[in-house]
Amino acid sequence: MGVRVLLVDDKDYELQSLQLLLTAEGYDATGYTDPREALAFLERERVDVIVTDLQMPGMTGIQLSEAAKDMYPDVEVVVVTAFGTIETAVEAMKLGAFHYIVKSPRLGEELLLTLERIQKQLALKNYVQELEGEVSPEERLVGLVGKSPEMLEVFRLIRSVAPHNTTVLIRGETGTGKGLVARAMHSLSNRRAGPFVVVDCAALPQTLLESELFGHTKGAFTGAVANRDGKVKAAGTGTVCLDEIGDLPIASQPKLLRLLEERVYSAVGSDVELTSDARVIASTNCALEEMVEDNTFRLDLYHRLNVVTLSLPALRHRRQDLPLLANYMVKRVCRRLQIPEKTIHSDAMATILRYPWPGNVRQLVHAMERAIVVGGESEIRSGDLPPEVIEGKESPGSVDIPEHERTDSLQTMERRLVSRVLSETGWNIHESSRRLEISRPTLYSKIKKFGLTRDD
Repeated sequence: MGVRVLLVDDKDYELQSLQLLLTAEGYDATGYTDPREALAFLERERVDVIVTDLQMPGMTGIQLSEAAKDMYPDVEVVVVTAFGTIETAVEAMKLGAFHYIVKSPRLGEELLLTLERIQKQLALKNYVQELEGEVSPEERLVGLVGKSPEMLEVFRLIRSVAPHNTTVLIRGETGTGKGLVARAMHSLSNRRAGPFVVVDCAALPQTLLESELFGHTKGAFTGAVANRDGKVKAAGTGTVCLDEIGDLPIASQPKLLRLLEERVYSAVGSDVELTSDARVIASTNCALEEMVEDNTFRLDLYHRLNVVTLSLPALRHRRQDLPLLANYMVKRVCRRLQIPEKTIHSDAMATILRYPWPGNVRQLVHAMERAIVVGGESEIRSGDLPPEVIEGKESPGSVDIPEHERTDSLQTMERRLVSRVLSETGWNIHESSRRLEISRPTLYSKIKKFGLTRDD
């Protein structure tokens, strides 16, 4: 297959003309008049070059280029516009645009010359990668990165389930990327043109949470000075993501169950039934089965949410992804900070590989950004990593430790951490759960699991 080119231009006749020209010249060209649809296509498919108009309704070519570069830092971008100014050219180049072409009668000829140069550059890059043994591409899907068997299975499930309208429950520890999976589900679904709306179930008390979800009428509660639509209505025919569903108050759970089973709901303070066509995706780091046993989560709601479950592996269980993830994050952070790209020295990579990463991918992201900011001009060394990572060189998670011993040791570390935070906060559950970045029900579950008391 030849070089894959994505054409984006809101003028259909110009788009078709360029697409016919490139196809005739042997390029694999796909075209979109709506930049948002083009972005959705990029979330499903990778291309070599993006050729985009600058001024388009809904999203400019600059914005499209920036979003595309976030997903694929190596993608080549050609900006085409009838409005040729130095300012827009400089802005496009900062975002990594390979070339900037002003529309003219010679547009087709100039574009072919530009693509020819890009093609030669790609051929040289592929040749160098072959020499260095780096031909294998990064396995990725809408911001998720990994090549371990565990992540490849996650990618497979996302692609398989996303097109269907079934409810999905995403499970995994804090920081494993549950939000990214939910967004991937939406982006790969037939609802991708609709909104993707997130509701944080852990952030609000019951009354405000129900108002956030379903809306409220004027006077429904103190502070309700006007009618207000909720996130369910705002989602329309798109997707509602219920983040940390385990924190949903028990009194609110029947209303969510009714929404899932009958597709109807009522605003707080109203008896009027409203219908919803939004898809519901839920995520949690809680042990919902234990919450069902403790009567803090309804069994019928659990079964209704648990239609399709997608479990994300902890980073310590897919250690072979660490080099790929670390290098990928360095590239993205350097580009965001607009600084020259840095490399990871072998001593730093060895430290990264030895650490168990209890905070998972989120912790790794913060660690790499910290290393980039405090490190040298061109290279990240072990000493640039956060102190806890450096001090944890010999901590559990080393590949030399058997799996069952590693798990036991990590549980011991977790027990000590939970106990210490509870002690420091005087057993303030709200503050402890905030510091540990877990939900309150999860903290109660861990207290019970580890047999912790105030005397510990």
